[in-house]
Parts: sequence; C-alpha cells; structure tokens
Amino acid sequence: MEDILFSENLAFNTYTSRHNYNHRQPSTPRNYLIYLEEGSCRIVSDRITLEAQAGDLIYIPKGLQYHSFWFCDTK
Repeated sequence: MEDILFSENLAFNTYTSRHNYNHRQPSTPRNYLIYLEEGSCRIVSDRITLEAQAGDLIYIPKGLQYHSFWFCDTK
C-alpha cells in the first residue's frame, strides 16, 4: 500500500522494519490507523497499555502521547 492522506486528519502509511525498536511520540499530529501485517507491538500511554499482534488494526488518536515498542520476527 502506498501512503495515502485523507483530508488532514487521517493518514495511512506503510512501514517495514526487520529490527525491533521503540519509539517515543511526544504528541501525534493526526489520527492513525495501523494494521500489523507481521510482528507485534506494545503501545503505552498514561491511560492504557495496548498489545497487538499480526492481523490487528490499531487506532491512535490525534494528540496522544505514547511510547511504542515494535517487535518483528527476524529470519
């Protein structure tokens, strides 16, 4: 899938990584829908911890402050 932007509030992006990594987001600039094709992730905010596996769809609302951990199956 190519990157697509619907209006200015919803983005669809494709990211590929063969490494496990973490990411600190001070505040998301827009709403995100994330579909995990493979691997897993953990998203931690001050209100909730979300864990997702391959095949899951995740919604991250605009303005959310979170820390994410992304895990892939390295082969």
